Formats: sequence, structure tokens, C-alpha cells
Amino acid sequence: MTAEQAFRRLTSEEPTTSNAYLRLLAAYGVGRLRVVQGRLHEAQKAYRWVLRPEMGKGKPQLPVAGWGYLGMGELLREWNDLGAATRYLMEGIELGKWVGAAGPLAITYTALARVKQAQGDTSGALDAIDRARRSAQDLQVRDPLNPLGAYLARAQLAQGDVAAAERWVRERRLGVDDELDYMREAEQLVLARVLIAQDKPDEALRLLGRLLSAAHAAGRMGSVIEILVLQALLLQAEGHTARAVRILGDALSLAEPEGYVRIFVDEGAPIAALLRRVSSAGISPQYVGTLLASLRHHAEDPQLSAGASIPNYAQLLSEPLSERELEVLRLIASGLSNREIAQDLFVTPGTAKRHVHNIYRKLEVRSRTQAIARARDLNLI
Repeated sequence: MTAEQAFRRLTSEEPTTSNAYLRLLAAYGVGRLRVVQGRLHEAQKAYRWVLRPEMGKGKPQLPVAGWGYLGMGELLREWNDLGAATRYLMEGIELGKWVGAAGPLAITYTALARVKQAQGDTSGALDAIDRARRSAQDLQVRDPLNPLGAYLARAQLAQGDVAAAERWVRERRLGVDDELDYMREAEQLVLARVLIAQDKPDEALRLLGRLLSAAHAAGRMGSVIEILVLQALLLQAEGHTARAVRILGDALSLAEPEGYVRIFVDEGAPIAALLRRVSSAGISPQYVGTLLASLRHHAEDPQLSAGASIPNYAQLLSEPLSERELEVLRLIASGLSNREIAQDLFVTPGTAKRHVHNIYRKLEVRSRTQAIARARDLNLI
């Protein structure tokens, strides 16, 4: 019997003490399946079953109910309802503490870290990551069937801590040509992001191409959307703008009916630049406008704005950036490739590349992602 069949059977029965756990488990299983399939609205219906008041005399107390709070929190984060997402995740955390469910508790903390990151609360995100680590047992983190390690590495990447994510990749012995396995897809997607952060576009594109074929074949449209977004950003950075626009258009057509937001917005300035190109091409104008508005709101958040109260950490650089390098840095942050930067500044591609290399050296970074994160920390952009 499939999880969906079990869900239909159990949810059609009157609740009893003996089947309460199975009802919750089946409902969560279907919700998770729907998320994987990219059917977010149907996932929400399943998670609501998990959280039905009659399943726990006003509040579900079975440990599996924590997964329901986690599922709802992740959905609401994707839909950019960050306040509601926080409330559900905190409910899940409180339940996890009460019943001593270390697995759900640790993963819920990593989901909370992503919400905090989206809100511009860096210290809150770091605190949530730390709590996730302390909540989990070592065996759980290393178990390939448990996504906690991948979630933590993803959260660390969002914080700009590429070194920590690289260490995790080495510990997991992940490689571009590894056999593809759905149970390790989350890990392999993090590997792709690490390769992007390391400025290894060819390896990243090869891995993403393999992952895309596997996800398409299995109907995992949620993964397909994320992979298409990463492919589009890589191609944009390499100067293949037309292909990038086409691929991002494919991602948007899949994402729009289900209301995806954060899968795009979390990519920051580079995706904004590409979305503007997509908008100019007349692709999904209303949806793209909504995403761009969310990106603008994020950039204008007082927690993220530079402001006079933020110290000039750029003074700590051993060698300051020149005015031209600052100009190039802003173009990097806007998502332009080296070739496009050269065209914008009326210089040769070699000159543009040299400016980028000097920026990396002075900021002590190795990739565009790291440079942008470091520049924001230093209040340079």
C-alpha cells in the first residue's frame, strides 16, 4: 500500500487511539510526497490533517506531529509568509522538546535558520544552526537517509561559510560522477552549490544536468525547479544569457501555479538581474513582478540596509579596493558575467577578468558568491 493509499484509508476512518499515529504518519508522508512533486497546495492539505486538533485533544502530542509543524513551516517559508512560518516552526520545536524527538527537532531548527536568513537575521540564523547541531546525535547527522547534514551545509552556505560546506562535502565523499540516488539528492544539490561557490561551473553544470534528468524522469518537479534555477544562474554568469533566460522561463512556468517564491528570491541579486531580463522578454510578467517586488523588499529591509550605524569594516582590509574595483564589484552583485561587465565598462574581457581577480584577492575569497557575501559584510555594496 502506498503512503497516499494509506492516507486515504486512514483519514476516512474515525480517529482512535490505535490508529492516530498511523494517520499522522500517512498524512505527513503524502504531504512530503506532494512537496517533492511540486504540488504545494495539496501538500498543505495533508499537513493540515497532521495538525487536526482532535488528534491530540487540542494540540497533537504524538512525536510525528512535529513533522506536520515542520512541513507547514517550510511551505509558508516558500510562500514567503515568514511570520507564519516562524510560528509553526516554533510550535514544532516546543513539541520536539516536550516529547524528546531529536530528529524532528534538529531538522526544524535548520528550517528556522532558513527563515531567519530570509528575514535578514544573521545572528538568529547562526543560533538556529548551532541549536540544530546540539539537538542531533552524531549518528543522525551522518546517516545518508537523514537530510540533516545536507540542511546544515545548505544553511552554512547561505551564511557565506563555504569552508564549512566544503568540509561536509569531503566528509560525505561526494563527487560529480557519483551514482544518483533520490535518498541523497539533497546532498548532491548542496554539492552543486558548493561547486558554484568554488567557481567550478563546468563540474556544477555536469552534475546539475544529471540531476535534472533523474528528477524529470521521477516526476520530482520541486527538485526540477531548483535545478533549473541553478542552471540559469550558472549560464548567466558564464555569459550565456539567452539560454539562461529560456531555462529560467521553464522554471517559472512550473513554479507559478504553486506560488513558489523563496526558491527564486533566496538567490539574491544574481536572480534579480536575470528576472529583469526574463521580464523584458515578456515571460510570466505578473509573477516575475511579484518576485522582483519581494527582492526589492528584502533589499530595503532595515535589518539589511547599510545605514550610518554600521561601521566601515572596509578599513580592515589590508588593501582597499579602488573605485574601479568597487564599480566592478557592484556589477558582480547585480549578476553580470565578466563579458557583460567588460561591455558595460567599455573595457576588454581580459581587463574585466583582471579586476575580478584583484577583487577576489583583496577580499580573500575564491568565488562570486563569496565576494558578494564578503562585500555585504564589509558594507561595500
